[in-house]
Amino acid sequence: MRITLRLANTPNVSESFTVLGPRTITVGRDHYADWKVPIHDPYVSRHHFQLNVTPPTVQLQHLGQRNPTLVNKRITSKIDLKDGDEIRVGLTLIQIRIESTESLADEEPTMELVLAWQEQQWHTGMRQIVEATLKRWPMLINDQERMMDVIYHEFMLRRRNNDRILPNEYETRFPQLVDLLRDQFFCHELFAETPHVV
Repeated sequence: MRITLRLANTPNVSESFTVLGPRTITVGRDHYADWKVPIHDPYVSRHHFQLNVTPPTVQLQHLGQRNPTLVNKRITSKIDLKDGDEIRVGLTLIQIRIESTESLADEEPTMELVLAWQEQQWHTGMRQIVEATLKRWPMLINDQERMMDVIYHEFMLRRRNNDRILPNEYETRFPQLVDLLRDQFFCHELFAETPHVV
């Protein structure tokens, strides 16, 4: 099951968030929420609501203490969602898209879908998710740019969780991409060490 949350009332911000279930996600203004509402809205709680994705159902549970969660213009504390439902938190309107993923392996995947699938695999305990991703979508093997996105996404998941990453590990796993990997990780370290100018 693929779940996509998309801002519905902000024409200048087109950000969306996609996950594959089963999974539990939190939405709010906190940096540690799974999806931080991408616009400034003082009426969104730090952890405003939670989605419990357990196919075939997606259940919304309100978490905010002061500000309500509305689904299709009705205040709710807990409700099963349907494809196309609208969720209002504060001044922000979010539309939910719920899709079956039975045929995902046969379709040409978007990177949004691939990265969401990687996140799901990570949360189930898999650690070498690049290989699993390439097994699921072998057409990515011939696309160096998308391969690098998949590799870098695994790297960032591991860094975020303080996993130990051995020197040259990715070069050993993907020798056909040695030059691109060196460039990518050089840039990563360069930007990580550069102080942010405000």
